[in-house]
Amino acid sequence: MLHLRDANKPHICDPGTWSIPGGDREGEETSREAVERELLEETGLSVPLEPFTVVDAHGPDGGTGQICVLLVTTMCPWTADVIALHERTAPVPAPRPESLPAQPGGASRA
Repeated sequence: MLHLRDANKPHICDPGTWSIPGGDREGEETSREAVERELLEETGLSVPLEPFTVVDAHGPDGGTGQICVLLVTTMCPWTADVIALHERTAPVPAPRPESLPAQPGGASRA
């Protein structure tokens, strides 16, 4: 699932681009609790999640950190087949530029 990141808020990483739902932790919540809350806020979904990986990321101020990625654990078999096919056949993406220009029409983000 992807959503269009807000292009009009200065504190948003990668404004105006398509990304997975997410956001910062609040208070003392764990990474998992933050993912569950953000998923509910941004999509209205409350689904079973399973830890997948941690990836390096950058913030809007140029700082770096890490993002915890969790996967939905309930998936129909044909969806898993499509994802596996994509992994086998998709071209390797071009190197990502350091920053992308903001694009108009970004969706609002919590």
